[in-house]
Amino acid sequence: MQNFFDNTMTIQAEAATIGAILLDPSRLIRWNPAIQSIQPIQSNKSSHPNQPTGSTRRYQIGRDREAINQSEELTISQNTDLITYSIQGERLAYRVQFKLIDNGPSTIVAETVMIDTEALPGVPLTLLRPITKHAFLTNLRALAALAEYEPPRVAPNH
Repeated sequence: MQNFFDNTMTIQAEAATIGAILLDPSRLIRWNPAIQSIQPIQSNKSSHPNQPTGSTRRYQIGRDREAINQSEELTISQNTDLITYSIQGERLAYRVQFKLIDNGPSTIVAETVMIDTEALPGVPLTLLRPITKHAFLTNLRALAALAEYEPPRVAPNH
């Protein structure tokens, strides 16, 4: 995989809120409008969206718009402050890493997109990069709007 581009954004929400959204695939449709459907590929160990650190889950994504991949297999993994989406499509494999940096009441989200450059021979990546970077930034802004709308998580009293 080759680093394709990075986007960074400060979101006015706690890292736990953003992480919960990123780890819950049913919410992906709310911040990525190109996704039409998402279905689990295998049964998950837990139905709770916040899996323990180091967990991995797989899903089938369907798109309703023209894209390089109309259908993709998404694997979500988490390791401390890094959430990774590994995507395998019919034409392109890529990885999106979200590093969540706690900054008090806000969180810095550093998004890194890496692609398998051998999967698209003959495609001028220099032309594809700005279009794709803009699309991912638009989705990151939608994630921010969703996270900022969420009420803060309150620890239950015992």
